[in-house]
Formats: sequence, C-alpha cells, structure tokens
Amino acid sequence: MSALSLRTAIVGLAVAVSVGAAAADVWTRASAPNGAFSAETPCSAQEVEKLRQAPENLGSVQLPVAGRVMCVNQSAGFTAGEVTADDLPATGPGLFDSIVEQARNDTSAGAKPVATTLNGRRAMVNREASGDTMAQTGFIETGRNKMILIIAGFSPGNGLTAAEQGQQIDHFFHSIEVNGK
Repeated sequence: MSALSLRTAIVGLAVAVSVGAAAADVWTRASAPNGAFSAETPCSAQEVEKLRQAPENLGSVQLPVAGRVMCVNQSAGFTAGEVTADDLPATGPGLFDSIVEQARNDTSAGAKPVATTLNGRRAMVNREASGDTMAQTGFIETGRNKMILIIAGFSPGNGLTAAEQGQQIDHFFHSIEVNGK
C-alpha cells in the first residue's frame, strides 16, 4: 500500500474520533501504553489519549492500542505503532528485512524506499508527494520479529508548503525513541 493510501486511512479517523491538534509549533511527547517507544506529536496529551479509542484495524494495517501513538487532525495524521510477527520461520530474514525487500520490489509505489537510520536503528522511509499533499511511511527495526511502523501525512488543501509538510514529517520521524534494546 502506498504512503498516500495509508495517510488517507489515518486522516479519515479524524472524522470518527473528532479531535483537533494543537498548532504545529507545539509538540508533545507521548509514549505507547506498553512503553515500547515514544514520539513527539503536534497533539496534546488529551488528544493522543482520546485516539486510543480508535480501532486497531486501520485499513490493511493492524496496530494494537497498547503499542501505538496517534495524532490526527483535520489536515494531518501522525501515527507510530509496534508491529510484531510471531509466526516468522526460525531461519531466514527477520521482519524488517522481509518488509524492506517487499517494499523495494513494489512497482506500484510512487517513490522508492530509502534505507537509513533513525536514532541509531536500521530504518526505511518512503516519501511521496502529489499536488499539495505529502506523506511518508517508514519502519524502524526493534528486533528480529518486531518493528515500529511510522506513518505521517497531510490532506489536500492543508495550507502548508511542501517544505513545511516535510519539516513536520521529519520532526515526527526523528522524534521516535525506542525503549530497551
């Protein structure tokens, strides 16, 4: 699924949950309830807490409430969630390597994923822009069968320049702090 499609699914939750994020110059750190990671979002602690009521199934993505941080408003969505694959074969590539390979072979994606590091951990990001909207998906490796899925993006007509959208997406991605090894 493309970054823009994932962004649409998350931004669509704003209607059901009815939240309004704080100004983008005010970022608040929020932790996943299970303590696996934290992230800075432009939502207040109360807004992040209210989004814990959102369903775990976000379209084709399943993000359990205990392992996610969400911030959604009328023009943007910022989500990070822990993904675990308990059914990986004992030998062969781990979850992160499998996802990276799959993403690199996805010919439907509008952009090619880029390998990088985020806060010292292996990561992959894929940014797409179309018209006046931008979205980015990414993954941070946290273990052989675990990773953090990160999704951030903006709706059309959001009033921000591409540079401003990119700065907010980068802020969110680089604010992810994984707890533990």
